[in-house]
Amino acid sequence: MKRNHYDILDIPENASATWIERAHQKRLLAIEQDTSLNGKKRASALADANEAHRVLTDEKLRAAYDVALLAKREADSKPSVITKMMQIVLLIGLPLVAGGTYFYMDNQAKVRAQQEQAERIAEEARLEAKRIKFELDRKVAEELDRQDREKAERARIEAQRIAHEEEMRNGRFVPLPTLEQQAREKQAADLVERNRLIQEEIERRKIQLELERQKRFLQQSQRGY
Repeated sequence: MKRNHYDILDIPENASATWIERAHQKRLLAIEQDTSLNGKKRASALADANEAHRVLTDEKLRAAYDVALLAKREADSKPSVITKMMQIVLLIGLPLVAGGTYFYMDNQAKVRAQQEQAERIAEEARLEAKRIKFELDRKVAEELDRQDREKAERARIEAQRIAHEEEMRNGRFVPLPTLEQQAREKQAADLVERNRLIQEEIERRKIQLELERQKRFLQQSQRGY
């Protein structure tokens, strides 16, 4: 099983940027001092360490990587699509062995029921994969959007501070917004953000309802035979 970036640098998943830098330098030194590594293995180990450092020191890349890592763990804890496909193979009528003699099921009603069950399992697997992908895309988008908003707010405050200092140096003092003004601006921004989250939740719920409707329709269709 391939190690993740945190395992490669031997750090916890909540490690700070300083911690990551120290761990990266320590890992590079350990690779250089490891005499058991030949040229190819040493190059591969260095590439893994540098890739882990590149991803974990970039805020957006790290956020996306953390979400993908969490989704992978959730998916690994559930029956895989391959397992469900194996169930389909076993349900569509493989030859049965009895006393060394091969025979095939010739009961058409039973075969049809098994095929319908296999189709239902395949459809459920497809819907589950679609749900997991939707949740992953939503989490990544939310995290990237949050980071962009925080950066924009920090840049706005810094620009305001620089402009204020420039005005003071030029003798044209312009007072910074009062706490009350800042509170009103923050309240308005929070309201816009809350409305955006509500709209996203509505869209997410619509998709979930559509998936549930498709699943119920499939189950009703199977029972109708």
